[in-house]
Amino acid sequence: MMFTLLWAVFGIIELHLIMKTKNRLHSRLHHGTISTAEYKISQKSIKFSLAIGISYLVLIVIQIGYVILNWDEINI
Repeated sequence: MMFTLLWAVFGIIELHLIMKTKNRLHSRLHHGTISTAEYKISQKSIKFSLAIGISYLVLIVIQIGYVILNWDEINI
């Protein structure tokens, strides 16, 4: 259970970093330091990373839910 919670913390930190990168990229587009083509390419990469991060956190929540629901059957 502790390892799962630790991985959840890492997942939340990674999700936060992806969101900061997304905001930074949007700001660079707004200020004109990158072109629209570069923005679209980077945006696809960020969306893919965001989807993986969210699915990762969903799997962790499912694991925690499984452990909580089957707490009586686990031999620790």
